[in-house]
Amino acid sequence: MPNYLPCRTECLDGFSLCGLSVPITKSQSANAEICSQFWKVFNQKLAANTLVQGKHWQKYAITHNDNRDYRYFCGVPVPIVIPDDFQIVEVASCHCLVFEHHGSIRGITETIAKIYRNFLPNSEYEHERSHFCHFEKYDHRFLWNQANSLVEIWLPITNVK
Repeated sequence: MPNYLPCRTECLDGFSLCGLSVPITKSQSANAEICSQFWKVFNQKLAANTLVQGKHWQKYAITHNDNRDYRYFCGVPVPIVIPDDFQIVEVASCHCLVFEHHGSIRGITETIAKIYRNFLPNSEYEHERSHFCHFEKYDHRFLWNQANSLVEIWLPITNVK
């Protein structure tokens, strides 16, 4: 298989997030800039609403199609009080392939491109896109642009081809 990417399968339990979203395009380079800028806005909103998570923090970025356009949603697990301008997103239970992006966040678009262009077409898995395309999971292992940084990329799958 060209450009083999190691991954694992996981049975994802559904969960709820609150956050904000922004429309994205079908251009990977344009989306990289949109998403990077949107993270700054989202993190400012978290701070303004005192949504501090502590040392076991988790943030998510979900790419999904809402029947009108593609959107990039940044969220955190639902807190006790939800800010007025935040929306709730329910992530349904599903089976997923979990990939790991290692290194600088600048390279995540390349990792995602390899998943969609090389891995999936040559794999035994069917990509299930009815709820979301994929999500990125950020936690204490995410170290921004450091070489030892880690982000998980979760793709929902259905039956094997």
